[in-house]
Amino acid sequence: MKKKIFLILLLVGVIFSCNDAYAVTGSYEHNNFKFTIKKIHFDIYKSKLDAEKNFAGYEGEALATVDVPDEKTIKLEFVDNSEDEDELIHKTTTLAPLTLDMEKNDVLELIKGKVTTPDENNHYYVRMVVDYSIDKVSSPYKYYYKLSYEDKNNDLFLASETSENFIKYNKISNTGETISSVFGAFEYKLIGEQEDVNYSKTYEKGMPLYLDYLLNGMVFSTLDELKQQIIVPEGSQADVDNPDDYVIAHEKYIQTFNFFGYTNFEAYTEAMANDWFETIQDAFENNKNTQVVKSEDKPEEVSVADTALNLNIYIYIIGTVIILCGLIAIGIVLKKNKNSTNN
Repeated sequence: MKKKIFLILLLVGVIFSCNDAYAVTGSYEHNNFKFTIKKIHFDIYKSKLDAEKNFAGYEGEALATVDVPDEKTIKLEFVDNSEDEDELIHKTTTLAPLTLDMEKNDVLELIKGKVTTPDENNHYYVRMVVDYSIDKVSSPYKYYYKLSYEDKNNDLFLASETSENFIKYNKISNTGETISSVFGAFEYKLIGEQEDVNYSKTYEKGMPLYLDYLLNGMVFSTLDELKQQIIVPEGSQADVDNPDDYVIAHEKYIQTFNFFGYTNFEAYTEAMANDWFETIQDAFENNKNTQVVKSEDKPEEVSVADTALNLNIYIYIIGTVIILCGLIAIGIVLKKNKNSTNN
């Protein structure tokens, strides 16, 4: 029942905006945000292998980087999901599915010769990366953050402090700087006895669930996400022991933005939700930096327990939880709409 209630809360309106094919580089505008794609490249890493020689993450730094040629084109779409967690917190998630006009053979030819030819012991993981800048930010957002997940173990572990598997949550001071986000991934390996790639534009059941691009994105907020937040109704105020440790406001607006490399995001999200829902739900419920004070009679002063001391423990998973829950919401709604159309 708890799971069903949570799913229902995530089901909200979806707005679609589609574009035709464009050059790899170019400027785009959506919902009063403007950004410029500067380059798309493939970063090739040595894979970790399990006892059966299957992919189990990746190692070290990139062995090679290959730029996608400028003469290639991309297809870029936007999917928006808006929800009000309550009357005081307003969230929007924007997903930007980005696909290349490249098939498996095109990708294979592009990366051939850049690293040692795959064999039983040489197996590679390729991260698809988009370099872009945010040129204009929609009002009323004042704080911008880049979230990245260096997922060398390909495991959803939200609070890791190890160098093998960790989250970076970086505040961006100025628009215009180059941001790199992983939007897709595939393996370069032996398939049968031939070197090949498992690159695909669509996700099909049973395909690997790579985490890099799910946990790479932007977070925009009206409040400082690196501080403990207290949201109180209009006409109320919060009484805390250390006010400098808190942001106190009457409402909050937050927006996330992610690129994504599959055209059928709803299928991927269904698989993701089936595998990781409980982990994501628990993190979402237990590790939030925002406390909403509810008061039916709206008193002038609300006493709040001092929880800012715990914030450092959770700060690196806050953006992750926001993004994952938003993406799951979009996928659920897309699947529901698709099923309704088919019926």
